[in-house]
Amino acid sequence: AASSQPLLLHWGVSDRRGGTWGSPFDKLESVPTGSRAPDGQSCETALHDGEGAVEFAPKVAGVSCMTMLIRTENCQEWLRESDGGDVFIDISPALAAAAQGGG
Repeated sequence: AASSQPLLLHWGVSDRRGGTWGSPFDKLESVPTGSRAPDGQSCETALHDGEGAVEFAPKVAGVSCMTMLIRTENCQEWLRESDGGDVFIDISPALAAAAQGGG
């Protein structure tokens, strides 16, 4: 079971659902300490006791979404949406609120 293995957040950023993953290292102001880049399109961040936090502060225009999976450190289990797809979060409403001084 996933709980017996350390968990990693495998994630990337994009401009829309289904968009090409972009590296958070290139597109965001910062990534969580200790994160690594397994390839040019994603980031992996350790979850400590199943928890972690990501500050979503784009440094380039058009980055408004986060796509992610959670995987065990040994890559034996990938935790996805129930339909088998990636977990997707549209951050654009929060970015718009912050730009207007509401966030």
